Amino acid sequence: MNVLDAMKPVDLRRLKIFAHEKLSRWPVLRELILMEPDKVEAPEFLGKVPVWLKLFKRGPIKSDDLRQDKNWEKGCLQRRNPNQAVKLR
Repeated sequence: MNVLDAMKPVDLRRLKIFAHEKLSRWPVLRELILMEPDKVEAPEFLGKVPVWLKLFKRGPIKSDDLRQDKNWEKGCLQRRNPNQAVKLR
């Protein structure tokens, strides 16, 4: 890998599809990934990976935990199209 390869954007679309399909029990991690643009610069991606891994290692959220907080039902658990970028307000 040369310096120019490191400057190419990282395509997150496959990761977003995986998050949408497989990370329903990790709603915080899932939503963080789905909110990302489809492509990010390599240094930015490398900065996000450790955070995503820490959230994953914390383990899945149990359904009892979700019921205690109504905001999870309204916000984090909404299904989104993983191919559509989420616009921030």
